[in-house]
Amino acid sequence: MVKVRDLEKLLESAMAAHQSGNYSEAAALYQEILLADPNHNEALHFFGLLKHESGESEQGLTLIERAISLAPQSPHYLGNRAAILGQIGRLLEASKAYRKAITAAPENIDLYLGMAKVLEEMNDDASAIATLETARRLDPKHDQLCIDLARLLSQTERASEAVSILNEMIGRHPLLIELKLQQGQLLLDLYRMDEAEEIYRSAVALDHSHPLPNYKLARCLAKKGQWAEAIPSYEEAIRLKPDYAEAFLYLARAYQELGDLDRAIKTCEKAYRLRPAYRGDDILLGILLQEAERFEEAVYEFEVAVDKHSDNIAVAALAQCQLAAGNGEAARKTAETYLQNNPGDTHVLVTLSLVLEGLGERKKVRNLVDFDSFLRPTIIKTPNEFENLNDFNQALSDHLLAHPSLILSPPRNATRDGYHSGELFEEPMGPFSVFQHVLEKEIESYIASLPNDPSHPFIAGKPDNWWLNAWGIVLDGPGHQISHAHNTAWLSGVYYVQLPDVVNSGNKKQPGWIEFGPPPPDFPVPLDPETIMIEPEVGKLILFPGYMFHRTIPTGVIDRRISIAFNVIAEPL
Repeated sequence: MVKVRDLEKLLESAMAAHQSGNYSEAAALYQEILLADPNHNEALHFFGLLKHESGESEQGLTLIERAISLAPQSPHYLGNRAAILGQIGRLLEASKAYRKAITAAPENIDLYLGMAKVLEEMNDDASAIATLETARRLDPKHDQLCIDLARLLSQTERASEAVSILNEMIGRHPLLIELKLQQGQLLLDLYRMDEAEEIYRSAVALDHSHPLPNYKLARCLAKKGQWAEAIPSYEEAIRLKPDYAEAFLYLARAYQELGDLDRAIKTCEKAYRLRPAYRGDDILLGILLQEAERFEEAVYEFEVAVDKHSDNIAVAALAQCQLAAGNGEAARKTAETYLQNNPGDTHVLVTLSLVLEGLGERKKVRNLVDFDSFLRPTIIKTPNEFENLNDFNQALSDHLLAHPSLILSPPRNATRDGYHSGELFEEPMGPFSVFQHVLEKEIESYIASLPNDPSHPFIAGKPDNWWLNAWGIVLDGPGHQISHAHNTAWLSGVYYVQLPDVVNSGNKKQPGWIEFGPPPPDFPVPLDPETIMIEPEVGKLILFPGYMFHRTIPTGVIDRRISIAFNVIAEPL
């Protein structure tokens, strides 16, 4: 008969072999213990862990469950069973197992962390947050707990609480650069640009030898449109890390924004040399070469991208550049070949409309950009939640004007001398939850009224499932939007919340009106397409295909012109 003392020595040897990675020796020792004592719960438990680590998770679970039957309240056994269930994808069972483990050991923070992870994988973020909040009441200064809770909160309408949690952590760990960088990104996501810049500068000051804070500061400044100010930070990051390909790439974009195309091209080429995979994955060099009217070189860059991925962005860029280089037929072939397999792809339809216009095929353009069939203005009905349309529009206006994302003329955007917001269909949505419901009904009606013509690429691309995103535009005086299309949307639209009197005054210059049809001002080929003007009205909703170019006429008055733009994004099949 094997003595208990001998079994404990065997267990110590087995665990030592296990921890050192000698699984075969550890397994043999665990088996020797269990031959002597089939109910040795610790041997069962650790042997179960070893089986799981060796890829035999089901056998491991069986062994651990035998250990639990011998020690039903062991938090280690219960917790490890829950963890294994989570790791092998049996999420519902894992969540129940974690609840049992927490009942047995309500002070064990690791159990709450594990359960929250499982709930997050089950897409139950609300329950994951509640689990972590319960744990935080037990240990408010647990770092991993605070990081996980802040990350989840940052994806909800409670993102400002995530900022507070990270601020507390930074107070406890003022020299931890990684925390400051995480906080900076969160502040950027919340459109709190100035605060993000401040915290990135404090991260730079912590360690002058660290390239990442300089890079993050530069990216923050670029998002604020401060391109000239961003350049020294990019350059400092590169000085500290000479092979920093990503910093070279974004530095090239900063030079592009400042109009220094030669320097932008040379910098981008440096990025491509440092990271050859950029060529084909990234098309910035092709764009820069096209802007510099070096069309043959640009066509080569776009061809590499199309050969590598053949996505809609690369295809559209290639076709547009082929047209600019004077090869309209090649441009048509590039676009139409792609659309044969991807009918209704807005990004390529935008370019095809320009290519057809450049080739002088006005009839085909008219069929594609069919104002009569696809451009639909309507006055919405007052939502049930509001007494009248004025009250509804006032609520939308108040929410938009207080939105933290509203900034003046954001970079690389169609809005000029006006304010443009970020996403409005994110919590807290306020009256925009009602607006979203209004749009959904109008869009469903629009789709139902489309002609039965599957040969038309817009109709052929009609999505079965879709989602909405929206943003606000506030213009006055010289404020306007240059001609642009919504390349990612199957359907787009605009709703008018507030208008100055001059818009509906009968002025022949049509101030504040929206015009459909004109190409972008920087398009390299001169085009003179058919256009149509539509008079905005408060309460008017205009729906149109995402590939229709449109622009606004400045009102010339100080009174505000407030509108909400939105996209209908097709869900991937």
